[in-house]
Amino acid sequence: MKMFAELIIKGLHRALAPVLVWSVLYGQVAVGQSPLQVSTSQLAFGNKTELSNDTLGVWVTNTDAASLNCRATCLPYYGTTPFRTSDTLFTLAAGQSKRVIVSFNPIHNTFNNSELWISHSGRGGQIRVDLTGQGVYSNTYYSSTQNLEGEPLRQALATRLSSPYTSLGYSGTNNARLRMFGTADNWKVNGREPSHANPYKNECVYSGRTISYTSADFNTGTLNNAPYSMNTEHTWPQSFMGSVEPMQSDMHHLFITDGGLNSARGNKPFGWVPNPTLTYTGGSKANSIWFEPRDAHKGPVSRAILYFALRHAANSAVIQSFLDTAQQRMLREWVKLFPSDSVAIRRNNDIQSAQGNRNALVDYPQFLDRLSTVLPTSAPPNIRDARLSENSITLGVVGAGSIRSHDLWVFNGGNQILQVNGLSISGNGLEFGPNGGSSMANFSVAPGESANITLRNNATLTPGSTYNAICSLSLGYPGQASTLYTVPVQVTAAPAANQSSLSGALKYDNTALSPMIGVTLRLVDGQGQAVANVVTDALGNFNLSNIPSGTYTLDWLNPLAWGGVGANDALLINRAFSSLTVLNGVKIKAADVNLSQSINSSDALQVSRRFAGLISTFSAGNWVYSQASVTLSPGHNTITISALCTGDVNASRAF
Repeated sequence: MKMFAELIIKGLHRALAPVLVWSVLYGQVAVGQSPLQVSTSQLAFGNKTELSNDTLGVWVTNTDAASLNCRATCLPYYGTTPFRTSDTLFTLAAGQSKRVIVSFNPIHNTFNNSELWISHSGRGGQIRVDLTGQGVYSNTYYSSTQNLEGEPLRQALATRLSSPYTSLGYSGTNNARLRMFGTADNWKVNGREPSHANPYKNECVYSGRTISYTSADFNTGTLNNAPYSMNTEHTWPQSFMGSVEPMQSDMHHLFITDGGLNSARGNKPFGWVPNPTLTYTGGSKANSIWFEPRDAHKGPVSRAILYFALRHAANSAVIQSFLDTAQQRMLREWVKLFPSDSVAIRRNNDIQSAQGNRNALVDYPQFLDRLSTVLPTSAPPNIRDARLSENSITLGVVGAGSIRSHDLWVFNGGNQILQVNGLSISGNGLEFGPNGGSSMANFSVAPGESANITLRNNATLTPGSTYNAICSLSLGYPGQASTLYTVPVQVTAAPAANQSSLSGALKYDNTALSPMIGVTLRLVDGQGQAVANVVTDALGNFNLSNIPSGTYTLDWLNPLAWGGVGANDALLINRAFSSLTVLNGVKIKAADVNLSQSINSSDALQVSRRFAGLISTFSAGNWVYSQASVTLSPGHNTITISALCTGDVNASRAF
């Protein structure tokens, strides 16, 4: 049996393929680094509209010998969450992999850049995957606004809303008021009540009172009088603009109102009226300064006023005379509280058919999130969203002379450069990596990106002592006072009487007498954390030192890529054994990937297809093996490690 062990140990560099793939991408896992590995560092969704909900996945693998509890979080972008995952909480057994699915549903027609963070119950810090996608609005009417914010976006909207545009005026057979009464706000034809008996039905937007009439009365002179008493409301008060076209007849701000309510509103600005002096049927109310429309019309009013300011910005004297900062802030609030419905969308379509342009805030109210104001000159909004991956860190117990590191991540979810300043460590036992020291240079983080701060224990810990240190840093955006963050970090040095060392030999292919280049032997504690490792590039011997006494598991990593196995390999394995077994204290998990209770050419084919990316029906947990538990006593310990594995066991390199 010794010869068999020596023969198939050569297959080790192919047997741990799931781990090997991640090692190629991210390097070997050092002591204290994350035990989770991912199959890709970025999910790039490409161009997607707001109507799409595309999905991509990333494989997450637990490379340690203990289970890990994991939490996946998609971080925000521009105050929104275009990236989402439902795989928020999951557990990975030792060697197990899981595909975490991320969806992309853009809200803005901008480049979306965020991150997927996956934290876990182990040590070393979380892992991250970059998330990118280009949002594109399905309505190509707004293609000129792509990737714009602030004043460039305001100007692009002003241009778009101005052309094409036909001013219908107030006279003639096709004027704006007749189109409003007869089409845009006529329940009979706009879909609100198509079965209505008469050809015309209108509603007062402030009270909800309706009128019904025939073609004989369809003219604004008749409708202004009893019994109808309906008038045309200029949401942007006519007293602030006179009879100037195209502002006066712009249908996007014209609505049907009761004549009395039209006068009651007058030219008052819109706002909340908590203590009204006048209350009207339907819920509208007023005082001497403000007019508050009923809830059913708050959304249309707010979108109409803000649209008007965007569309007619060239008439700056008119625009700035009515819309002040307080009213704009309140109208933006109403846009969010009272979103567009099917009635508003149909009205937008009908008005475009009549005068050629649309109200952008009916279609995409989120344009406002990219404008600090709808008036010239608009800056991008100040979105400030800085966050740390953790608010406290425990490095655990380390042996004398051992170094355990942990990555603290800083994420910038805002739309400006994030400055990270004043990085320092107070207390003992901790330093910054990779160069050491209690301070490090300031740096900045671009929007949608993150940066890591490596923290590690220093090599001069006193055995048996526990150290509590503080990592301090300040995060701030331009024009804003920085915020100080303090992250407590704890590390414990193993007692001197509890120090162990381990040495021994690995069984190699004695036929070729060639080393397995890059094989890493890891000693893993009961929490699944690698406490020591050694790269065994030379034949035979290994040494691990400064290890706290205890019970551990030995496992392996190797950076060589997977190539596949052939039917002859499976046949050779099948002749040697046909079920799970234990040999010389080593757990054997043959590659029975189809769970048929035998190992044959079908398994070889499935393994080959799995690592060619053609199937995904088994994970590393089906066939990764590890050394049975090893108990280390204080002092020196020795062990000889043998292993059986599946792979290219006949060294044919033919797949």
